[in-house]
Amino acid sequence: MKLNHLKIANCSRVADIDIEARDNMVLIGPNGSGKTTVLLCLDMLLGMSDQRLRGELSEEFIRDESQPLIVEAALGNLDADELAAFPDEVDALNGNELVVRLEACADEGEVSIVRSFPNSGAQKAPSKAQREAFGWTFLQAQSGLRDIRQGRRPIVDDAISGIDLIADKNKAGNILAVDEPEAHLHPSSQRSMAKKLKSGDGQRILVTHSPTIAGSFEPDEIVVIRLDGNAVQPKKGFLSGDSGTLARWWIGRQLEPLTSAAVIAVEGPSDRIVVNRVATALGFDLDRHDVVVVETSGCGDMKVVESIFGDGGFGIPLYELIDVDAR
Repeated sequence: MKLNHLKIANCSRVADIDIEARDNMVLIGPNGSGKTTVLLCLDMLLGMSDQRLRGELSEEFIRDESQPLIVEAALGNLDADELAAFPDEVDALNGNELVVRLEACADEGEVSIVRSFPNSGAQKAPSKAQREAFGWTFLQAQSGLRDIRQGRRPIVDDAISGIDLIADKNKAGNILAVDEPEAHLHPSSQRSMAKKLKSGDGQRILVTHSPTIAGSFEPDEIVVIRLDGNAVQPKKGFLSGDSGTLARWWIGRQLEPLTSAAVIAVEGPSDRIVVNRVATALGFDLDRHDVVVVETSGCGDMKVVESIFGDGGFGIPLYELIDVDAR
């Protein structure tokens, strides 16, 4: 089973989201943008017991109390055992898709919560056995896997061992969500963690600030959550071949441009110096205005840069500084 699509509406901590989940989903963005909230919403929908859900979901989580909070996921790729767990809930006319929905309403300080399968025609909540059949596992950023304690093994050993245990416990095809898997890890250890997360048949849903981890996944599996809470997702397969290889290498070096307000692409280090000096002379603080200068290896890279940041990519305003004779 895997997540195919996710909708979140009327959440106070993130803007309304309607995104496709591909083989994996890597959420990046500035602090406070709502990335972890997306994982928490999925955990409320697919993982939490009814008792814990009532304790976690308060009216503060609902943006407009006159409207319900909605979290809805479409799940696909169900195997025979998973289909047997949801005999009346799957949509056989739509490729055996399974839609799960959470609706929460606030009323005078009280929150009523309903989890259901909207396509089943009945307001039936997922049973404990069905929640287990979702195959959802969520490792929060403060997970014990990444606690640093005196006298323990190197933290990367604990973290990777934890991922191994989950892989052994859960069958292939399950959904593993991890919030900041790079926490407390040296860059070389992050590479080991990235390989471990990338391996296996299950789907990974990650929140990360690490270029190393994000660059290990396909560019079209990355979703940028802007500071205003809006999600930006490139078109599926927007880069391929050499362009895709170059994009993965580049993303593996820096994530900052993908979350910036604007990008200035230059042909090399000397052009970067010129842009920085001109901005200083004009009293324009690039950092304060969240403008990032991207250094390429020459004019030939600009088409890839345009693909990454253009309308089919991450949709970030792009400016290019190119020598007159470069074209």
